[in-house]
Amino acid sequence: MRHVCNSGTCTRGRHWTKSAAEACYRDFLTSRPRTQPLPRPDGDLLASRLRQRAEAEERRRLERLREHLATYVPATAPDSATRAANSSGERQLALLRGHLRAIDALIPITAYKMNRQLRTGIPQEVDDWLTCIVGYESYDEVLADVHAAFAALGNEVRLDEPAQVFRGASDDTHQILALAPGTTFRDDGYLFATPDRDVALYYAGKHVGWGPRGTRRMLMNLRLHSALYLPDPSQRTPSLVESVDGFGFLKDANAQFIVPAGSQWRLDSIDAPVGSDVVEVTCTQL
Repeated sequence: MRHVCNSGTCTRGRHWTKSAAEACYRDFLTSRPRTQPLPRPDGDLLASRLRQRAEAEERRRLERLREHLATYVPATAPDSATRAANSSGERQLALLRGHLRAIDALIPITAYKMNRQLRTGIPQEVDDWLTCIVGYESYDEVLADVHAAFAALGNEVRLDEPAQVFRGASDDTHQILALAPGTTFRDDGYLFATPDRDVALYYAGKHVGWGPRGTRRMLMNLRLHSALYLPDPSQRTPSLVESVDGFGFLKDANAQFIVPAGSQWRLDSIDAPVGSDVVEVTCTQL
C-alpha cells in the first residue's frame, strides 16, 4: 500500500515507501513560508480511500486477467532452441514465485544503476524512480533481493540446453576489446542478453546515440549454459501468465536471458571488419 503524503503541496499525494513520504513532508516544512499554516493530516480518511481505490484496481486487474485467460492460447515456439529456453524459463519462474518483485525490479533504469554499483563499487544515488516506481529505498536493498532470488534458483539456473544469444553495447563502456582472445574474465554485474540479433544491435546504440561520435558499436555473441530466461509473453503457459500479471516489467518483458552476477567468461574472438561500425566479440560462459 502506498503511504500518504501530508505536505499539502505534493503533486503525488502518496509514496511507495514511508520514508519517502516523511522526506517529502520534511522538505515542505523547511521550504514553506512561515505565515503558511500547517496542513491538518487527515491520514486515516485518506488512507481508507486509497486502500479502497487499490482494492478496486486489483479487482479490475483480476477481471481483465480472467477475460484474457479465457481465450488465451500460447503461440508455438518457432524452433527447438526456443522451446528449450521456454522450458527452462517456465521452471525457473515457477521456483521464483516468492521473488518476483525482485526480478520485476530489473527494469532497465534500475538495472543500469544496479550494475554500475556492482561493477564499480560506487554506491548509486537513490532517486524518485527507485522509491516511487520500483518501491525500494536503496540500491543495496534491490541488490539484496535480486541476489536472494538467484540464490533461490540454485542449480536450476542452468538451462536445459546451451543457448547462443546476443548483447549490444558501445565499446567505450567496456574493457573487453583490450583483452587478447583466450583471456578469461569475470563480470560482476547481471548481464542481459537476447536471442534476437537485431534487438541486440538496437541496444548497441545505433538508434539511441550512445557513446561519443565515432565510437564503434559492440555486438557480443555469447554462448550460455546458465541464466534466468524470461519467455516471450505470447509463448507463456497460462500458469506463468497468471503468476506475473501483477508485475509490469515481467508481464511485458520480451524474450531475454539474465546472467547471474559474477559469471566467468572466456573471450574467444574479436572481429572488426574494415568499414563496419560494429565490432563482433564472441565469448563463452565458463
